[in-house]
Amino acid sequence: FEVIVGAGDGNKLVDANFHSESATDRWYFIMGRPENPGGIIVGPRASPILTIENYIMVGNDGIPAQMPDPPAEIMAVLGLNDGSRGLGTEEETRSALGGTREVDALATGAGFAFGMKFDLNLDLSLALLYVDFRMILGLDMLLREYDASMMCEETRAIPGDHGWFAQGQLYAGIWGELGLQLDLLFVRFRAPILSASAAMLLQGNFPNPSGFRGRAAIHFSVFDGAITGDAYLDVKDGSPCTLMSAGDPLADFNFIQDLGPKGNNVSIFDLPTASYNLPVQEVLEVPKLIDPNTGAVTMWRFHPYVSSFTLKEQPTNADVLGHNRFADERGTSSYLS
Repeated sequence: FEVIVGAGDGNKLVDANFHSESATDRWYFIMGRPENPGGIIVGPRASPILTIENYIMVGNDGIPAQMPDPPAEIMAVLGLNDGSRGLGTEEETRSALGGTREVDALATGAGFAFGMKFDLNLDLSLALLYVDFRMILGLDMLLREYDASMMCEETRAIPGDHGWFAQGQLYAGIWGELGLQLDLLFVRFRAPILSASAAMLLQGNFPNPSGFRGRAAIHFSVFDGAITGDAYLDVKDGSPCTLMSAGDPLADFNFIQDLGPKGNNVSIFDLPTASYNLPVQEVLEVPKLIDPNTGAVTMWRFHPYVSSFTLKEQPTNADVLGHNRFADERGTSSYLS
């Protein structure tokens, strides 16, 4: 039985990396990441009693452009875990688009990021009663330098003071259940009497624009749903900053995959063809931004089409009369003369 182990894969405490390049003055120190934090686990890994995770990142490169999402358990209590988020994850979006383009155009840059999370789980048995209790506390802070490639969707301007912009979030959640339990031969039977959950999330940004917004929620259930109730509280002031790319959203797309035939030894029966990385002649949706509070995705809508397909005769460079014909729904086309 392992009492305390690292929270990472293979019971690793943390992944740390210091990188420096004298030629480019590029450097960073990373000890854990939002998606792979360092930390410890107290108790069995399958059902830990206490989990403490944290990360710290500093440098002039490699710092993420956005804070991580709050834990899904917090979002569920707050009612902000709507699964209808456009095409979903970046992987699902890439798959739907049929390419390998990185959807997150925010990239990385200079700044400082820090975060930690405290997760306590207790399951207590008191004769015929049981108490199941969980508490999550956490925070994330991000100070980041942005350039002219990024802007706030609300202000259409580069956020911060001379490009430096700070964001932060604080969250907390409590879950509890009290009930009766009975141990039979091979199974434990539990009947909840009272269960309740509460959570709060506070997020802020500073400066240009400056603002904060928060939400709190509480839910309770008596006798396994015989009596239920919930309440919500929302507060906000100032303006948020939903980061989005200020450039061309299609700048990294290469629509034409290949042109053929190639070489000089070509049969007269080989048709000039073009194949495309993405479907053409149909509407495509590309993520524009994701609202940090609701997770809702705003999409760009594009309708790519082939405006011209020209065959030239050498050496006169004269146009060969013909027309373009699409061979399949994916977008392979041939030039017929």
